[in-house]
Order: sequence, then structure tokens, then C-alpha cells
Amino acid sequence: MRIQRYICTSALIILLACHQTLLAAEALQRETENDPVTSLQITFDKIRHFQNSELAHNLAAQQVFITTELMSQFTFDTMLRWIAGPFARYMTAAEKAGMIRQLSADINTTLTRHFLHFNLNHSRIRIHKPRYTGPVKATVVVQVYSDQKHTLNLSFHLQLTDQHWKIVDIGSFGTSLTMFYRARYIDQLRSFRHLSARSP
Repeated sequence: MRIQRYICTSALIILLACHQTLLAAEALQRETENDPVTSLQITFDKIRHFQNSELAHNLAAQQVFITTELMSQFTFDTMLRWIAGPFARYMTAAEKAGMIRQLSADINTTLTRHFLHFNLNHSRIRIHKPRYTGPVKATVVVQVYSDQKHTLNLSFHLQLTDQHWKIVDIGSFGTSLTMFYRARYIDQLRSFRHLSARSP
């Protein structure tokens, strides 16, 4: 009887230990998957792989790749909040949704126009450790070294959204993506304030 109790207790301890190990492994996997550096590295690897493929110069294939693999890396609702700033309070939900669609389309066009100019197969990339500004916000500096000995410094501002790190802004040379689109949309954003002031 004592031997049976000993065997059962030992088996229970082993099972609990295995369970704890499994939980720790799953937590580590989630942490790795949710790391902003890993997220960017995976995206760069996908770009490099596509640009090295036979489909790189196929415009239709480029558009499919940009739409499915790159556009999904952005969080456009947060980007719009950064772009609109104080003007966001004057916008209705429908107006915000319309501007998100406009922003998405404009970024898609920009990516399509410059996709092959930014060829990672002719560059070396160094991704620095993230600087966290909260549990769901991080900034990652990426240095791109080209064959022409030029260095491009990019600051990726990311936000953890639905368990994935998404791009909110990309900065370089003292400006950024959201600053560019704020200047581009400024007249439209101001119009929302004027329309709001006329509303009863």
C-alpha cells in the first residue's frame, strides 16, 4: 500500500512538473512571438524573400504581397489618431472610418511605388533592442546599410494590438510617416472642425 502511495505521489509530482514546464515554454513562445524586434525581423525576411523571387518584378504579385503581408503590419486606427491629433474630436465615427480607408489606400500606393527601390537584398539590416514606453508601446531603431556605404536610420513606433506588434509610425531624417500625412490631410482635418462648429 505504501509503495502504491509512493508511486502515485511521485507520478503526480512528475505530472505537475511537466505541466509547469509546458506552461513556461508556452509563455516563452508567446513572449517571443510578441517581441517587436522579432515582428520586424519576420517582416524584413518576408520582403527579402519576395524581392529575391521570380515574382519580384510582377506588378500583380507585388500588389498581392503588399496587401497581404505589409499592409497587415500597420494599425491604421491608431495612426489616424496620431495624424488627426486634436482634430479627431470633431470627427464622426463615419468620418474616421472614411479617413482610415483613405490613409490605408494612400500608404498602399506609396509602398507600391517605392517597393523595389528599397531592395533588402542589396542591404544589411541591424535591428536594435526595443525601447518600451509602456506595456503595449515600443520604439525600435533599425539601421539599413546599403552597398553604396549609405546608412539609413529608421525609428519604428509600434503598438501591441490583438497580440501582434503593429506599426504606428516610421521616423527618419527628422520627420515621420504620420507627420507627412498630417501635413497632407491638414485642410481636410480643419474642415471637420468648421463643420462641427456649424452643427446645431
